[in-house]
Amino acid sequence: MLGLIAADFRRLFFEGVMVKGKLFCAAVTAAKGDLKWFCKIALERSFQNQGVVRDQACCHECQAGEPNLAWEDVSEQPVWSATRFTQRPWTNAPAMLPVPYSRSAPEKQYKRDPFHCTKVGIYRDLAGSCVCWLVEKGYYGLIGDFPTKLDACYSVFRLFCTTTSRTVALRSFSRALFMYPRRASYPWVNCKGSDTMHLLSFISVHWAH
Repeated sequence: MLGLIAADFRRLFFEGVMVKGKLFCAAVTAAKGDLKWFCKIALERSFQNQGVVRDQACCHECQAGEPNLAWEDVSEQPVWSATRFTQRPWTNAPAMLPVPYSRSAPEKQYKRDPFHCTKVGIYRDLAGSCVCWLVEKGYYGLIGDFPTKLDACYSVFRLFCTTTSRTVALRSFSRALFMYPRRASYPWVNCKGSDTMHLLSFISVHWAH
């Protein structure tokens, strides 16, 4: 199916379509989606296959992650900057490769969008970590185990949402929701993007006081 779509995009670009005697051509300016979809249709090198035991490239735009090219380097001149768009992030040509785009770096078409980078990306790490930190610090009681304190936190969160006229999909807080099976884990909250924003608003109330 993607191959057929790619062929249609090529015809739209090179041949165009006649509308009332006028020729219109179309060009693809970006491909948008989440990382899981991009990896399914094209990317073999991405953060989805980040090295844990050994160093390996984990960015579809550069070689960050390889030995001596730390992907964590976010300085003004990161060590991986010179490797951007030097190697394709696939060994087998993806179905959408024939779509006219950048000949030198066709992977540029796979864009990062704000929703997947923030609301279901780094903001979920921030929200999950903050809630678990508040619970661990005793904001919701000093007696009882972690799940009990999480329940108390959820009750306060629901009250916050009710008083601020927010509609949330979350029905409870749990270790599983926050990907926090043990204290040594790094928590993040597995929720919808809209609920992530509600959680951050809830958390900001604590910082304000």
